[in-house]
Amino acid sequence: MKRARLIPLVEEAWEAYECAGTRVRSSMPILFFGDLDAYFKSSFRVVTVGKNPSREEFPKGSSWKRFPKCEGVTAADSARYLKGLCSYFHVDPYNKWFRFYDTVLCGAGAGYYPGERSTALHTDIASPVATDPTWKDLNESKQKALLGKGVPLWHKLLKRLKPQMVLLSIKWKHLERIEFPAWNDWRTIHEFKRKKNGEQRKHPYEVKVRWHKIMGNPSLFVFGQAAEIPFGTLSNQLKRRVGEIAREAFDKGPES
Repeated sequence: MKRARLIPLVEEAWEAYECAGTRVRSSMPILFFGDLDAYFKSSFRVVTVGKNPSREEFPKGSSWKRFPKCEGVTAADSARYLKGLCSYFHVDPYNKWFRFYDTVLCGAGAGYYPGERSTALHTDIASPVATDPTWKDLNESKQKALLGKGVPLWHKLLKRLKPQMVLLSIKWKHLERIEFPAWNDWRTIHEFKRKKNGEQRKHPYEVKVRWHKIMGNPSLFVFGQAAEIPFGTLSNQLKRRVGEIAREAFDKGPES
């Protein structure tokens, strides 16, 4: 039943894909990454956010290695499509990217992979379409076209997922696209002033939070600057600490 609620969004994802003139060949839209059933059974629902899927999700010469159940899938086969998305972290995920977010998730008591106490999902705020060339090499008009379908779709998806925490390590400008009612302003809850080697950072790394309302329920949005990869300038130890700090902020609630 949980999957059935997403079928209208699957259709929208495919519409965005069909309209994208710069999509990766031999690919499909990716509405989300992760085990949807395990996510909804989790006591702590966490969603991570990127910009749009990497073209590495569909490697040249082996396009469907990460989604073997989806080869040849079309918009009409929503059940097989969703099954393929749900099995992503059980097959051959793009760990070179996702492991950075997963380290933060671990600190918060969640994770993408099987066996976690709480299963997280990954979503993309700008578009469900993997592009070639990559996003930064697309001209402004093509980016706007993708955003025009991708941003509303992401909001509809989160309304159905109802996450309790949302982790974002993307460019700050994308946070301006968030339309959920804000409970309060962004505030810094922690600063990392030193690097892994103990050297003083030129600019402290700030962890910021803001509570939003999703379908009337409080959801803690946690932001940390990206550097090509999520939380990229932090060591694994500090990434885990970000997760711990985020969970502490969540446990205090929106009125803290």
